[in-house]
Amino acid sequence: HLPLKPKMGYLQHHRVVLRWMLKLASHFPGNVKEHDGYPFYSEEIVWLYNEAAVFSLAQGATDDAYALFKMAQLINNEKPAMSSDTGTKPDAPRRRIDLNFAECQIDRGRLSSARALLNGVLSCREEEEDLIIGMATSLMGVIDACEGNFDAAQKLYDDAISLLKPIGRTRPLSMVYLRMADFARRSEMLQPARSFLMLAKAAAGASANVDIHHEIVVSELRLMKLEKTPISSHQRKLLDHAETYGDAMDKPRLLTKLYGLRAELLLRQGETKIASYFATKMVRIATLNGMRMRVAEGLSLMSRVHNQMGDEKTAEGIYASAMSLAGELGYAWLLTSLSEQVELRHPSDLTTH
Repeated sequence: HLPLKPKMGYLQHHRVVLRWMLKLASHFPGNVKEHDGYPFYSEEIVWLYNEAAVFSLAQGATDDAYALFKMAQLINNEKPAMSSDTGTKPDAPRRRIDLNFAECQIDRGRLSSARALLNGVLSCREEEEDLIIGMATSLMGVIDACEGNFDAAQKLYDDAISLLKPIGRTRPLSMVYLRMADFARRSEMLQPARSFLMLAKAAAGASANVDIHHEIVVSELRLMKLEKTPISSHQRKLLDHAETYGDAMDKPRLLTKLYGLRAELLLRQGETKIASYFATKMVRIATLNGMRMRVAEGLSLMSRVHNQMGDEKTAEGIYASAMSLAGELGYAWLLTSLSEQVELRHPSDLTTH
């Protein structure tokens, strides 16, 4: 007998378990001064909300993550000034929440909010560990790249690597290398992009991070598309495996990237109808999960697809929506790319990657 398909992905299952812990906590007997009515100390409640939010963020459920991070912040702010058990400064857990929250805000297109959160983390660099400062620095690089400050972004990425590499934390290191690879690819620096991908692969391999391996597959195929390198049947199977993983783990974050890539590859082959299906799927999933930056990217892709289909009126309407949303989000990188689409009648000349 074949194993039954699970009713939910593993990340979703873990998130549901954490939610039930939070819900049922108020019904258990317990008397805790820090948070009356809960059988946990307030630090544990904060941890549960932050952990649930992190899993939502890892999936790509950014609106859900936003609500959970806000609860974590709220309860953390209500804690006593100093924990009698640990002596932890109250702003230390807050900085960890804010670091994760900043990534959530980037996905939601709230770049100024994300920058403010990260500035708070980075202002305590003297008392914070290099891991936290390194990750905050790399996210600040993401913001600068989105806003079109490419030189500043490159310096921040380099600074993040210099902080993370000596401490041997391979997962965050692989994530930063992957961000650098995507940054180089979108800047059409193909050889540096290839080098960063190799470094991301090495770091991800050392820590056996399956999710990042699948992200690397998508990024590498995007790069190969720009290099005009033929995609082998083996690489297409890797893409299929990534989609299977994204479905099993309930990861709209990965699936939106993957569906966008499938649409681009099909568009290049002239398969506009199927490309339209995947581009629409990308926008729908991104919209449902509050990933507004990715919605803007998907709309840009949809305009290209409809233009190549010969439906110029629809293409122009979607293009206008993409321009409007990118402008609202301050997504200068995408705005520049969209502004270069002077002739919608020639989609092969469009430069969005």
